[in-house]
Amino acid sequence: ATQTRHKTSMNPMKVFTLVASVALIGAVITPVSGELSSETESCPSNGAECGGSGHPDGPEIDEEETANLLRQIDFAHRAGVDPVTVVVNGVVEGGEAYLRRGVVYASSDPLPAGSTAALYRALLVREDAWGEWVADGTIEKGVWGEFWSAYAVKFTGEVDSGAGTSEDEVGGKYAWIALPAGDVGEDLDGPTWWEHGLLEEAQVNMALQAINKRLLVNWNRLAGGGDSGGFIFFNGHIINEPSPGTDGTFDDEENISHLAGPSCDMFEGGEGARWCGVAFEAKTSQTIYAGEQLLWCYGEAYQRNYPVAKICMNDNSREGARIQLN
Repeated sequence: ATQTRHKTSMNPMKVFTLVASVALIGAVITPVSGELSSETESCPSNGAECGGSGHPDGPEIDEEETANLLRQIDFAHRAGVDPVTVVVNGVVEGGEAYLRRGVVYASSDPLPAGSTAALYRALLVREDAWGEWVADGTIEKGVWGEFWSAYAVKFTGEVDSGAGTSEDEVGGKYAWIALPAGDVGEDLDGPTWWEHGLLEEAQVNMALQAINKRLLVNWNRLAGGGDSGGFIFFNGHIINEPSPGTDGTFDDEENISHLAGPSCDMFEGGEGARWCGVAFEAKTSQTIYAGEQLLWCYGEAYQRNYPVAKICMNDNSREGARIQLN
């Protein structure tokens, strides 16, 4: 399948001190009788003197962010999340201050290549159906261009053999749009429209309400399906692109190879289905260690206004498709 990734454009962030701190925190926190303990106070915030990969001249992680990371790891352990990942508020290069988030691996054991590191939860809708929603006003004006084009994944998939042909097919394939739509309301235990599969009308209406309200999926929500039988966070939509090297250093390496999952017509009874709920699995392309940020190229066609690693500007230099349907 071919794919184009859309995300808000901004300058690259420096995350080395944050990453190193997460590596230290993730390595020393273990559940004890339902509680968590930490021994990070004896280490400097950048981690360089404690065996971490932090840069001693880099910006330091502040107490508020440290507490935020500890809360996330605490919640992950209590919820049975495996592998543990955290969402980090990064430090941004450039003259203006930007808030840019990234996903960092925070389990102490290395995560092997081929593992599921994160889930990209989405309303998956065929592009012709999306066009109809826009035309009849179901989708409010400006919602796509002003917001969802920054987060959606578009790809093409093989047409099911039982489906009819139409002008919406491109070379024997349908175009799909995956939107990481959230839920109206803040309660993580509250109702959600989402499930991995075909949706009832009421579920679709709830998803459309979230889309018009421009609500992203809460990355604290989770679902089963981990390689170890545990839960995984819905934070795949926050994964950043690898940044270019500076001052003679090498480019960051992409460590997420692709998103894996079905198109709607691949579900049982889904012949001709034009929308559904999906959770694409972000698959690792190499071993990832505690404190490393998850990185994934969005594709050479993505319109960005910030520098990225060279590999992201040449799809032919990568192995395999960015979306693998299964």
